[in-house]
This record gives sequence, C-alpha cells and structure tokens, in this order.
Amino acid sequence: DEPTGSLDPATRQRFFQALEESVGGATVVLCSHRLEEVRTLVDHVLVLEEGKLVHDGPAAAFLEACTAYAIEVQVEGELAGRWLAGKGFRPGASGWWTRTAPPVEKRSLLREVARELGAAMLDLEVRPIEELDLASAAVAPTPAADPGDLADLAGPPAARRRHA
Repeated sequence: DEPTGSLDPATRQRFFQALEESVGGATVVLCSHRLEEVRTLVDHVLVLEEGKLVHDGPAAAFLEACTAYAIEVQVEGELAGRWLAGKGFRPGASGWWTRTAPPVEKRSLLREVARELGAAMLDLEVRPIEELDLASAAVAPTPAADPGDLADLAGPPAARRRHA
C-alpha cells in the first residue's frame, strides 16, 4: 500500500530497482494512487471504485488515459510568442510559455515546436501531469466476468506479473 509515499526521489528510484530485481516472475499486488509507481512497477491495472471493478487492462492504456503533459517553452522574440499563442500556449514570466497536451498530441507538438521555433527556443521542459479522476480521464470501464471476484489475480505469473 503506497510503498513509496514517504520516500525522497533518490530513495524511490532505488526502491523501484530493488523491487524489480527481487520480484522475478511473481505476482505482486500494489495498491497506489501514484501514477509514477504504476508507470514504473506495473504492467496490468485493476481499478476499484466503491467496491466495484471499473477497469481491468494493460497499464499502458490506463496511463495514457490518465496522463497529460505540461509543455513549457522559453523563447525570445515576438514572432515566436505569436506562434506559440496561436498553438494554445499561455505566456508566463521570463519568456516562458505553457500548454498542456494529451499523450497522443505530445510528440507531434514537440516536433512542431522544435521545427518552427528553431533558434528562438531557449529552453524546453516537458513533465507529466497525473490525473486519477477516471471520468475526466475517459477511462472506459472494462467489464469483468464477475466484478466482485478478483480470483483471476491468481493467474499465471508470466501473464499477470504485477498489478495495481
């Protein structure tokens, strides 16, 4: 339950590495709301909401639905600022502009920013913004044979190595 909740970032990374090395082919059930833990430790996600199983699927699909990205670009020049404003970026202090983007737009937007801004771009930061509200993240409930029955967790370790 929340194994890295009180760890500093360096210790958290050591924990992730130690757990990965010691788990082998075993099934580990992890209870967490921290998407960093899910991203690092889990390959299959089960989500319970008010005692009901509302999501049962691959971690990658769950993470894509629950993650957006803050893209922050520092530029110089009025032309660069106008281009960023036209792409939905908001101006901040010291030449920084910010916009959020879902995973499906992140890569293409970053390529476009690099291509269009060129030397006017002084710096670039991209960081995940985690959102666990399933309704706003558009995670469709995945029906299970019996939502109250989690016996399928005992399946073969190779198929269901880690769960959150």
